[in-house]
Amino acid sequence: MVYFKFGWDVFKKDAVAWLLLVLVFMVANQILIGYFMMPQMIRVVRKSIQTGVAPAVGDFINFDHLADDAVVMLILMGIYFGAALFCVFPVYPAMLLMFWTQHLAAENRYEPIDCIKASFAHAKENWGAILGVVIVVGLMCSLVGMVTCGFGMFVMMPVMWIAWEKFYQDNRDDIFAAAAAAGIPSRV
Repeated sequence: MVYFKFGWDVFKKDAVAWLLLVLVFMVANQILIGYFMMPQMIRVVRKSIQTGVAPAVGDFINFDHLADDAVVMLILMGIYFGAALFCVFPVYPAMLLMFWTQHLAAENRYEPIDCIKASFAHAKENWGAILGVVIVVGLMCSLVGMVTCGFGMFVMMPVMWIAWEKFYQDNRDDIFAAAAAAGIPSRV
């Protein structure tokens, strides 16, 4: 609940800027590039949280890291698809174990495949905490979406992004330590 509240507090300070960012992201999804730009969205959210300045659409429309981001997201999509082939249920554990992948890709600290390995290294020991935050934030967002016939998702998307970025920042050092313990090489 702490992360959801943090996300809501950050969102409501600059609601119009966040809503504009959601609209641009939705357009990017319609032209099939938005999924590959999710690490870039995390960079925008991270910058806004760190600086306290409203997010800028121009920051999202930045293709400097698109190649690495696309590789990470394609691998992630392949893992989810592979898990779905074994029935739908394996997708959920895969999502928990790969939870940090997009955030790590946004750091540019690891090679694309190493982002997945680093996420797995941390999440396999901490899946309960991840599951708890995913359930709380997910339920709150779903509830608002249902009550507002889906229109609330325009608000809940940035709240969710902010909440998960704050959760990542709180676990960042532990994730890097788990990756180092697993022998995953860092670019830094």
